[in-house]
Amino acid sequence: MKNQMLSDGFFQFMPHLTVLDLSRNLRLRVLPEGISQLVCLQCLDLSFTGMSELPVGLKSLTKLKMLDLSHMHNLRKIPQHLISSFSQLQIFRMWWSGCGDYPNEDNVLHGGNEKLIGELKGLQRLSILRIQKRHVLSRMGE
Repeated sequence: MKNQMLSDGFFQFMPHLTVLDLSRNLRLRVLPEGISQLVCLQCLDLSFTGMSELPVGLKSLTKLKMLDLSHMHNLRKIPQHLISSFSQLQIFRMWWSGCGDYPNEDNVLHGGNEKLIGELKGLQRLSILRIQKRHVLSRMGE
């Protein structure tokens, strides 16, 4: 997919879609609001996309069993209570730098990993958890 954005009506005629792989679309910056209509969705792969935040509308994906957020270098915001709303989630993958400029309001990525861990604790069906934390190296004054 070469487009930076998907139109809001893109998913309108796919109500029974169970797998959505948008991975490796670095130009994909925003998910359309229409993604919230995919109530049968079980697998969502957003790895290697250019998105900076996940939309709150993903909460309606209550049947989600797999969520892959690996290698999302621009990801700066995951709304609070979003991850924990996926009660059927079995597989969660994420790549996270753990430092940088993360918006404070309603964001599980802000302020260390306590909020994210809190979200994950309530996922009773989780069987595969992979969180890779990127280390940022810097050279101090010479």
